[in-house]
Amino acid sequence: MASSITLAVFCLLTCLLVFHVEGQLHSRLKCKCSGKYVDSLHHKLMTSFQVHEKSPLCPRVEIVATLRTNICVNPDSKLGKFLIEVDRKRNEKKTNHRI
Repeated sequence: MASSITLAVFCLLTCLLVFHVEGQLHSRLKCKCSGKYVDSLHHKLMTSFQVHEKSPLCPRVEIVATLRTNICVNPDSKLGKFLIEVDRKRNEKKTNHRI
């Protein structure tokens, strides 16, 4: 009886460990940027940008600028900080306009 309970607990813990590790692997894939960032680019080349805040799926702030293709901007760079501020102000306007 005790050995069957021990076996059941072992199987349960093994399953939980497998699902936990699998979830960690998938969360790494949810980030938009693969670690390659630019620190600056000419603003006239940029058609749009999106700021993705930290989330349970991606542990860092990401800025994706659209030129001809998507380029990741370093959030710690001067351009990155500027784009985050622009995004914050843009979101404040949307929030204030709804009220």
